[in-house]
Amino acid sequence: MPLFNGWACLQSLQPLVHKALERILRSIHPRLFFNAVDAFHHSRLPRKSYLDWADPDTLRLVDGNDLVLQFVLNSCHVVPGPIDVERFCKAVGITVGRFPHTAGRLKRDGDSWRVDLTNSPVPVTVVDDDTLTAPFPDEDRYHIIQKSILPFVCEVPMREAFLGEDVPLLSFKLTRLLKTGETVIGNSWNHTLGDGTTVHNCMHTLSQAYLGLELPPLPSYVKRKWPDPRKEMGLGDEAFKQVTPHVVQDFTLDELLARYEKEAKEAIMMDLCFTKAELDAIMKKTKDGAEEGVKLSKQDALSSYVVSLHNRILDRPIVTVMNLMNYRTRDIDPDALYRHPQSAGNCTITAFADVTGKTQLDDISEMAVAIRKETNKCRTNDWTALYLMLNGYQFEQAIKSGRFHMSPHPRYCIINSLLGLDENGLRSFGYKGRSQYYTETSWERMFRVHPANPVRQADGTWETNEGSVVVSFRLRPHLKQKMVDMKKADMASLGL
Repeated sequence: MPLFNGWACLQSLQPLVHKALERILRSIHPRLFFNAVDAFHHSRLPRKSYLDWADPDTLRLVDGNDLVLQFVLNSCHVVPGPIDVERFCKAVGITVGRFPHTAGRLKRDGDSWRVDLTNSPVPVTVVDDDTLTAPFPDEDRYHIIQKSILPFVCEVPMREAFLGEDVPLLSFKLTRLLKTGETVIGNSWNHTLGDGTTVHNCMHTLSQAYLGLELPPLPSYVKRKWPDPRKEMGLGDEAFKQVTPHVVQDFTLDELLARYEKEAKEAIMMDLCFTKAELDAIMKKTKDGAEEGVKLSKQDALSSYVVSLHNRILDRPIVTVMNLMNYRTRDIDPDALYRHPQSAGNCTITAFADVTGKTQLDDISEMAVAIRKETNKCRTNDWTALYLMLNGYQFEQAIKSGRFHMSPHPRYCIINSLLGLDENGLRSFGYKGRSQYYTETSWERMFRVHPANPVRQADGTWETNEGSVVVSFRLRPHLKQKMVDMKKADMASLGL
């Protein structure tokens, strides 16, 4: 039973935050000039574009790229000790003051959507539990993706938010496990607020505020207003098929959920753990056979290898790799402020790499090069702008009719990697090296990549698993052992 319900929103912080934001925004001229984008048939984006700033009451979603209304992001951290409830609630208030849209409400006016900065309560629920000895079995603790973490979150209502009802977009839950002394810090996040990187930045701020340490940089809410690609740019169906093929077909919410439920019944969860030595060996093989002059990342090599595993056991091999990428820039780019390094929102684009015919282990170098070349192309300001204009338009058109998009295509796969985020180190709440991060949701041919969790050994010491990575997805049951055996044989062939 709940022992405490904290409405952790520090009212006094909000005016200060608004004034600080206003000072920052006034220091930048609201009209910015962007490079023209050469699109299909030499169509061009207008050279002059406007930014729709956050005003004191509303953060307007000026394009459809934030309208990821069909998903809720649930995650939790398990720490091997107590969390001070009063300090945690104060930290939530500080964090909400820096991420004011998390205390807002999703609203719809005709065909436009917005998050009203209502300064509404963000619920914090605290529960003591004397039945659970651990949130997850010991053998699964290095895994990130779990079947369900619902006992450890107060899930924010998805349908009600979509209908514009007065429901929270963010909630927290602290579960104190009395038998083990552990605490589970759960949060539930409406996807409209932002992507996994935004969640990470928010939780990093929360952890730092809880510890009384220096806070990360303030988030940015700069948005770019995109023209109508059909009416203003004259782009036709072919442009959408080439740039955003994954959002050409849409479904009702019930159709979408039925498809996911069917897949959950027919495919089982699969986790592949790669040690640092295995990743290094895969990287070496990939680089040794790669085209000269192409700089590959560890993620390029890992993506190619996981696709290779699938293509050697699937009846219908993967022909296209969809690389879901964070389009934020490392440094502030005055020509593309909507790509701010601290941008709060759904800042992702998808690159499509053709890997047709790549079905052997020796093909991983070619696959990695194809992925990297597409990634580099799509990271340019011109391509990012074109993608966001088309993708946002498709999202808006679908949402108007209450329809959503589903991916991947049966012969496509998605790489959804958070390999670069230090989920346990930067969100440790004082338990660095001993904090374990978990989330949920897995699909076939969607490869979710995370650093492996540290694990406490029987003698009380901790195995850090530093440099190890876990790739999670779903697979048909009869293929599981075949894939396990194939990975083992591959590692042996690489000298491990």
